[in-house]
Parts: sequence; structure tokens; C-alpha cells
Amino acid sequence: MERGPLIILGASVRAAAQWAIGAGYRPYAIDLFGDEDLRQLAETVKIERYPSEFLPALAAAPQAPWMYTGGLENYPRLIARLAKLRPLIGNGPNVLRKVRDPQWLAEFVRTTAVKYPQIGRREAGSEGREKEHGWLMKPLRSGGGMGIQRFVSPASRLAPPASRSSRHYYQQFISGQSCSASFRADEGRVRWIGATEQWIGFEHGAPQEFQYAGSLAPLELSAAEQAALLQMAERLAAATGMQGMFGCDFIRNAEGLWLIEVNPRYTASMELFARLRNDHQGKLIVYADRAGSCGESLRATMNSLHGSGVDVADIPCAGTCFEASQPICTLLVGGERATEVRHRLQAAAAKVRQTLDS
Repeated sequence: MERGPLIILGASVRAAAQWAIGAGYRPYAIDLFGDEDLRQLAETVKIERYPSEFLPALAAAPQAPWMYTGGLENYPRLIARLAKLRPLIGNGPNVLRKVRDPQWLAEFVRTTAVKYPQIGRREAGSEGREKEHGWLMKPLRSGGGMGIQRFVSPASRLAPPASRSSRHYYQQFISGQSCSASFRADEGRVRWIGATEQWIGFEHGAPQEFQYAGSLAPLELSAAEQAALLQMAERLAAATGMQGMFGCDFIRNAEGLWLIEVNPRYTASMELFARLRNDHQGKLIVYADRAGSCGESLRATMNSLHGSGVDVADIPCAGTCFEASQPICTLLVGGERATEVRHRLQAAAAKVRQTLDS
């Protein structure tokens, strides 16, 4: 069904543009990279300054509704200004101020079967858990796990939970499996989309310890775990008025499920569910381990990967320069076994890094 044009804003919008085409929209893309494959999917505007250039870019865009992807949920005042220019499909500033507030989430989770890590203050009886887990200092404007650091000061000296004027807050570190669950809220009803294992940190090639590197779908959950997550999502949507697609990052361990973050928009792992033609589907962001550029060697490698059954996405335009730690491209692989998918992605990522032109 043809739905007409849809403007998509974000740091990187290629995956959301592909979803939009599948949903019947004609995407118009505004992002930081303007990658080659995105330009093949949609009319594309590349910005240089994030997020300030979104206002003039949207003002110059066609008259059409718009949606946002990763990162912009951290700027509710900007979302409000953008929503005055074009109709917003998704969650507005009133929703964002709740679901992106760790104190609000800590109170909300008390009504659900899901746990939430302690924030800010030390509580009576928490000494054993403090010794086991430690603490994190996290930016309030978080995105993809960037900027999260371990905090080594004794818990008794922790600051109170962050105020609205603070840039960081303190959260107890919870060890376990990093996961994400995806949902869609429409007219008061929340639908389960699926869950993924999240690949985080150095082990998967990310430049920072808690930075997002990729996902593996599907994550097998027990019936009780899925029911707990769906109940939480239903209550979250009811309490905030959240609508459309959203994701909840969580940690899974022997103590239960721990909500870490709510992403009130199309998330990085959602594209995997549309690709689940095999038993497993994985994606891996390849980060540069040195400065370089997209020249003939790298383009030949990406072409050869396509021929070997590895899909390459977020393809940089010829001549694009990279600093160390910047993303080069995204790799996607399907397979019967999770270990097979992980191995093929890691081997392909090594080839990409090796052929990054100096």
C-alpha cells in the first residue's frame, strides 16, 4: 500500500529507510553519513553538525510527516521545534522526558516484574551487591552506549541521582547478558516484535567498553520472561502515551530481567526481524581501528563479501575518510547456528579493517 513520503532524521537512517519502503512509504533521508546505499534508497541530505542542522534541513524538506531514529530522543526541546515544522510520527517531548529520565524509570519499574539498577544513592542492605557489581557513570544524553564509564569511588560517596541540569548520573552495574526487546504500540495496544542479544564493547570491535556493536536475533526467552517484558511494555505505554515502535534494553541474569534503557523509536536491532529467513540473523558494525579512507581496496573487499553471502550495508561513498573508532560499514549475516553467524561476521569485519585504505 502506497503511503506517500516520509522524512527520516537521525545519525544514521539507512535501516529505518529500508523499513519505511517495506511499509509503503517513500523515504526522504536526513543524516550524518549520506551513505551510498542510502542514496540508492531515498533522496538524501547529509548534515555536518549534529543535531543543530536538522532544523534547517527539515524546513527545506518536502511537506510530509517525519520520524526520528537513534540519538534524537535525547533532545526533547529540539523534537518540539521540529514538530512545529512537519507532523511528527512517533513520540513527542512529553513522552521523552519520562522514558529518558532514570529516576522516573526507577519509580515506574516498581510496578512491574522487571528490576531496575539502583541509581545515585546507596541503600541499606546493598553492600554485597555493590561489591559484586560496582557502579557506572552514564551520560543523560546517551546513545549506543557511548560515554559510559566505570565509576570506582566508594558507593557511600556517590552523588544523588542526577538533576535536570546534570550531564551524568550514576547507575549500579549489573552483570549478565545484554539484550533488547522490541515492541509496537498502536491505539492503546502493545504488540511484541521480538528480542535480540546485544553485542557490546571491545570483544565485538567497539571502541568503548559499553558501546553498541551489533545484535543477534532471535533471543530465546522463556514464556515467563517474555510475559514480564510485554507486561512492562504495556504499562510503560499506558503510563506515558508512547506510540509506534520502541525498544527496551535489558540485562538478563540469574536474578531476573533488569531494564537498562528505553529507546522510544525505531532501534538498531529491529531490521533483523524483517531478515529472519534463517534460524539466526546477526548484524555487526565495523569500527575503524586506524585512520583511513574508502578506496579501491576497501570497495573490492565489500564487493567480495556480497558475493560470499555477507550483506554489506551503510556503504561509505568512495573517498570517505575515517578517523580511528568511526564506523566504516555494517555487516549482516544469516545462518542456522548462532556461532556460525558470529564467526562469519567477525571474519568479514577483520577483512574490512585490513583493507581500509591508508
